[in-house]
Amino acid sequence: MPRSRFDAFDHMMYIAHAWVADVAAAFGTEDRRYAYRVLRAWLHTLRDRLTSDSAAQFGAQLPELIRGVYYDG
Repeated sequence: MPRSRFDAFDHMMYIAHAWVADVAAAFGTEDRRYAYRVLRAWLHTLRDRLTSDSAAQFGAQLPELIRGVYYDG
């Protein structure tokens, strides 16, 4: 059975939640909103310091929802 669009979206959400959970664990906090803000700030700082080509290459390797945070916030 092929995956539906909703299954794909659920998978994207799962991956994004895993990234936020990893950041929360690294900072020793249960506050997922704080972890999200830290992740977003780090991604934007990294993006702003890379060359355009490097930033695009890095962004292409990110999971889809995290890529949206990376480019748009």
